Amino acid sequence: MTSTLAVVGAAAAFALAASALTCGSPAPAGSPTAFDRATLAAAAGAGAGAGAGAVTLTYAPPLDPPVTVMHAFDAPPAPWAAGHRGVDLAASDGAPVLAPAGGIVTFAGPVAGRPVVVVSHPDGRRSSLEPVIGSVPVGEPVTGGQLVGTLADIATHCAPRRCLHWGVRDGDTYLDPMSLLPLHGPVVLLPLDE
Repeated sequence: MTSTLAVVGAAAAFALAASALTCGSPAPAGSPTAFDRATLAAAAGAGAGAGAGAVTLTYAPPLDPPVTVMHAFDAPPAPWAAGHRGVDLAASDGAPVLAPAGGIVTFAGPVAGRPVVVVSHPDGRRSSLEPVIGSVPVGEPVTGGQLVGTLADIATHCAPRRCLHWGVRDGDTYLDPMSLLPLHGPVVLLPLDE
């Protein structure tokens, strides 16, 4: 594979590594996007801690408040089945998009015709944000709440409205991004006072 990558050039190698990050396979060792958890933790300012499991991050929505969920996470019953693998947050064209937590920008470019930014976090999770025109170069560390791009002016599955799709993966498992937010928990129904 190394000789093939050398023939097709560095741009193709980068595209291969970036697609591996967004498609669930680990990035090839030595690729520009193959970051270990210690590197991610140091970049995010979380420190290496006592081990890979010692990293604790605080997540926040990738948009300025107020945040409105247009379409909630809907886990597929099987990895190949239909589902909504993230949340759609109401936004306007050109809205600033923020890193949901500290990490490193590991991809910024088109996926299936839409601009996408991926932030890899030191806890092993990856946040994908689309459609976002990235403003931070790949390989650069970011802090939680730092501007990583702006919402692109393109039609999405939220049309005619505009939305930001925020997906989170831990390995090959999609997670509900809203479940990572502080003070977000299960809905509790309380009795009405009569």
